[in-house]
Amino acid sequence: MRPPTKQDNIINDDDKSPLTPESLTPAPRRGGVRGSAPRNHETKGDTGTRPNDPVGRVPPWDSTETFQPEADATAEQQSLPVGWRDKLKRFLNLSGQAIRSTADLERQLIFSLNPKKWPTLKQLRHCGRIFTKLEKKILTGCAIVIVVAAMWLVSSRLLAHIVALPARGGSYTEALIGQPEFINPIFAANSAVDNDLTRLIFSGLFRYNENLGIELDLAESYTISADGRIYTVTLREGLNWHNNEPLTADDVVFTFASISDPDVKSPLRPSFRNIAIEKIDERTVRFTLKDPYKGFLNLLATGIIPEHIWEEVPRDQWRGRTENIQPIGNGPWQFNSLERDSNGNIKLYILNPADTIGQEDTARPFIDRLTFKFYPDETQAFEALGNQSVEGLSMISQSSAAQLKGNKQLTIRELKLRANTVIFFNLNQSSPIEDVTVRRALKNAIDKRRLVTEVFINEAMIIGNQMGGQNGKDVAAKEDPEALLNKAGWEEIGAIRKNKKGETLNITLTVIDREPDRTIGRFIQDEWRRLGIETKIDLVSPSTPDNVQRTVLRPRAYEALLYTIGYGATYDPYAFWHSSQRVDPGLNLSLFSNHEADAAIERGRRATNDEIEKQAYTELQKIISNEVPAVFLFTPVRRYAVSNKVKGLNFNEIATPADRFNGLNKWYVKTKIRFKW
Repeated sequence: MRPPTKQDNIINDDDKSPLTPESLTPAPRRGGVRGSAPRNHETKGDTGTRPNDPVGRVPPWDSTETFQPEADATAEQQSLPVGWRDKLKRFLNLSGQAIRSTADLERQLIFSLNPKKWPTLKQLRHCGRIFTKLEKKILTGCAIVIVVAAMWLVSSRLLAHIVALPARGGSYTEALIGQPEFINPIFAANSAVDNDLTRLIFSGLFRYNENLGIELDLAESYTISADGRIYTVTLREGLNWHNNEPLTADDVVFTFASISDPDVKSPLRPSFRNIAIEKIDERTVRFTLKDPYKGFLNLLATGIIPEHIWEEVPRDQWRGRTENIQPIGNGPWQFNSLERDSNGNIKLYILNPADTIGQEDTARPFIDRLTFKFYPDETQAFEALGNQSVEGLSMISQSSAAQLKGNKQLTIRELKLRANTVIFFNLNQSSPIEDVTVRRALKNAIDKRRLVTEVFINEAMIIGNQMGGQNGKDVAAKEDPEALLNKAGWEEIGAIRKNKKGETLNITLTVIDREPDRTIGRFIQDEWRRLGIETKIDLVSPSTPDNVQRTVLRPRAYEALLYTIGYGATYDPYAFWHSSQRVDPGLNLSLFSNHEADAAIERGRRATNDEIEKQAYTELQKIISNEVPAVFLFTPVRRYAVSNKVKGLNFNEIATPADRFNGLNKWYVKTKIRFKW
């Protein structure tokens, strides 16, 4: 009789039935009768041999030694049902392998399976019984790694297709310095606060985009005649005012006729001289210019005012009307409410998206509420920004911006301003600066490079006689300022300059009482004093929006004036240097009068191409460099502090402070999640 083989003891691999107790019964030995009882073993006292045993000893598979689990076997090791354990003992004892515990039985059973076949789910449920503690820990760790890796893979794939889009809702609060007075397009030009609010509440035929390019607004289309003198503009259909009255061509004609009316005294009047306007139909108007003007479309970005509100109001009462504070506009934002303090000053001004813009209209702003808080000076506005009473503050000084560098709640945007900071000499006063030689000395005495380095830490751009986008290099050669003063008859005696009459060379520089103007004024004062010029600083308070205009600019009440002038998106020197603009509301602050300069300005305005315009303005630049009606210092950089919660800002250059709002309809504080495949 041969010993039982492994094939006699294992479960049939071809049997696809689940593991059962019956399947664990060992196969009968060779030579026996199927189904008969196995041969009796020898007793314990026998020699352990059989007659047919060639070796003369009992084979291990015939051992009658009783299976005894080790004393320390755990309940887990004996976890199989009793009937199964008995059958497994008999089955595996026949294989001749030493069995120490139920765990060994279970392991032997698993290892006896066919390695080329996948176990069934019922079999897999018992896998935990054959692993050691170390194997279980390794398996658990592998499972965790697999699960985490799978989660990471799925999430990374999902995140790659998740985008955060702007959503409607939320609010934004900004600090403004000063008080609103004329929220009206035909009066707002001389006040930054008025300009800011007017830009939001009123729309023009055209508008500026974030790059200061001109684009359609209320206008649907336009044409320009071949000679560049006739502009025909067609309005969009269905336009309404915020009180739901229709907006028509009559309102457009009324607006520009009012600007040109001398009784209204609009500061925009000089820009609209020699322009005729007529209504063609309810949606079409025609502008006829005396001479071609390439920048005319920029003028048509002026906001339109409602005829039905202002038509019956006497012209001399326009400035005192409540509609200048609570306006009926046509822009993307409309007046909601305001609050005043105990002194009657406006402290809060609230705007909402205009009801005339549909909820799904792409022109409708994302933000639901704009709040402006007003402060008398930058110090208080800066404090409000620091304690988060407001979320934005524009045109802040360099020193204030430096204090915000560690504030992680704010983003400081540096904006290049299309403007020049200039010292204007009043050429209509009887003073030493009437002499062009003295003016040259004053100009050459100023170290602009040191001014920009020390005061602005290289965050401003030096200019010579730059005007707008023109080349700013000085045409006239720089002469020694001391030699120039001596030539003009002002000799240095001790530490001061005197003429032959014994008169002292004195100059008063008018400066707006704010930063960085005060610091610039002190720098200029020190530079001129080094030449022996007695220099006095006259500070003018900007506490009210009209104070500087009323007390300084309109009456031209200064000898020398430090002032920043903005040239707009398209440079036009007419308002600043043409002799017709020497008196208010013109902005020829030097009261400069030169026939050749006037002719150059007029040629530049009539130019139909860039080359002719450049030639005309280069000639103007030479005249100004020789006559020195002003000292051009630098192009300023302005800073805008905005809360990090506000997204969608996309601009780096502005022509006026109000230009920061050109893309306001794209700003947002709320987001929504979308999948993009």
